[in-house]
Amino acid sequence: MIKSIYLKGIKDLNILVKLHTLQETPNEKISFKNSEYGFKSEDVETYLKIYEGLKNEGVIKSGEFSESIWLLKNVKKKSTVTFTFDLELHKEFNLALKCFIVNLINTDYTLDHLKSMLTNIRQAFIESRQFEPAFLRQYEDILMATTDRKKEQLIQSNLKFAEFYTNHWNSEYEKLFKSISLPKRKIRTLPHYESIIQFDDILLDFMKKCTTDQRKKYLPILLWWRITKIIPLRPSDFLDLKADCLSSGNNTFSITVPRNKQKGNGQIEITNTLKITKEIYDLISEYLSLQSQTEKSEYLFAYMPYNSFIKERSRHNAKSRRNRTDKMDNAQMEELLDDFYVDVIGEQYGYPDLERVKLGDTRHFAFCNMMLQGFNELTIARIGGHLNLKSQITYSSHLDYFAEARVRILSETIKRNREQDLGDAFLSDSNALIVRSKLTKGETTDIRIQGGFCRDSSFPNNCIDNCIFCSHFQLDLINNPEMVNSLKLQSNKYSQNIKDQIETMQRFSKDMLYDKSTLKYSHEDQEQLSILARKLTELFNKKALIDSYIPK
Repeated sequence: MIKSIYLKGIKDLNILVKLHTLQETPNEKISFKNSEYGFKSEDVETYLKIYEGLKNEGVIKSGEFSESIWLLKNVKKKSTVTFTFDLELHKEFNLALKCFIVNLINTDYTLDHLKSMLTNIRQAFIESRQFEPAFLRQYEDILMATTDRKKEQLIQSNLKFAEFYTNHWNSEYEKLFKSISLPKRKIRTLPHYESIIQFDDILLDFMKKCTTDQRKKYLPILLWWRITKIIPLRPSDFLDLKADCLSSGNNTFSITVPRNKQKGNGQIEITNTLKITKEIYDLISEYLSLQSQTEKSEYLFAYMPYNSFIKERSRHNAKSRRNRTDKMDNAQMEELLDDFYVDVIGEQYGYPDLERVKLGDTRHFAFCNMMLQGFNELTIARIGGHLNLKSQITYSSHLDYFAEARVRILSETIKRNREQDLGDAFLSDSNALIVRSKLTKGETTDIRIQGGFCRDSSFPNNCIDNCIFCSHFQLDLINNPEMVNSLKLQSNKYSQNIKDQIETMQRFSKDMLYDKSTLKYSHEDQEQLSILARKLTELFNKKALIDSYIPK
């Protein structure tokens, strides 16, 4: 669905990040070299110009580049962040640190995280006695005495700074930081996929039947569900969508999304304008049309519509935390979702204990969906707002879960169609929905074969290896109950094949070489990855059809 990406304007920082690139040819892998990136005294004037540009834009509120205190404006939180550069006795280090910070401001680092990095670099520099080689073991004791979270922050911040300013420490400190094993981050636990299926069914059913006021209230939930399952947006990014985020032309529809949190040193350019379906385009347009002139703001999800609907019982906490009235914030969106679970899913549909989907879960769904469709790591990073390819590792851990959910949803669709006498519905290799229609008795001659019967008048001219995947075959479990065990064996076989195929795709995507500076990769490798993805879709479809016949 998200096949087209539009390139965002390249900032002035590119004159500092002098990357060596190779011209891409369709059958060549691309190399990436970044040896010229980093602090050089001859580049200081360029950093000064960028600093002045940030002052002119209002990002830096006060302080000269030469001063030790800078005040920066946090637009999102409408607050001021103070940056302190007080290592005047170490002039080159202090200067490099300022240039490092200017570099990261220009690549849209969040200011809170940026200030934390500055603190961690300064702390390590002081506690190690300026990374004194003779003090290495004493500093190791100091570092190991900190909490795991602080240790991780110190290590990551200083290794990042070392990429920029390489001659400020002894290499033994780098070895120390890289040798320390950090505990793995806890991976988000996603709700069981049956809860997700039920949430999806109820949401779609309710939005068809509800009143105009109810539709206006819960359209943000439907838009969140529709958009962030496809485009991997954080909840804060989703709520930062502007009212004018849509564009269209030549029968195509696009959305421009914000990016709040971008980590890295500018190695990957993030894309923020993406193609969407006409359905999503129309839903967003509808929601804007339901807002009165007094309710509208520059943001799509304005505060006033929320304020008119949210209940007193649930709004108290968010109201006390509110610091702006032009848009909804995360807490308020969570309250709206809570209302939907309590009032709609619980009271109207009778599922008060349904396991809940959290706002951030859908970002995981979107990443998994792109991985299983055969998007390569670089494309996923650009669409998902990652400047570091390693950021995708945590999402890939959910692929088996996501694959199982996808098969289950498709299998239930096939079973539902069959029970309603509509025929078997399944996806083709191109993901088009196909319905295997029920044929009325007497249209063709039924031929008993392989646990069922064939309704093809041209039998056996159209036969394939496995009758169950043929559109002319109808399985007969009533007279052939022993077929259930055979189906279970086939299902297990496809489960293992799916798992193996996913692992193959992960290895292949990881081994692809990317040129992050020119956003290029091997066309030949991408085509091979797409072939693997099509094979995976075929496995999904076959397992889903088999599972649809197996009794629960």
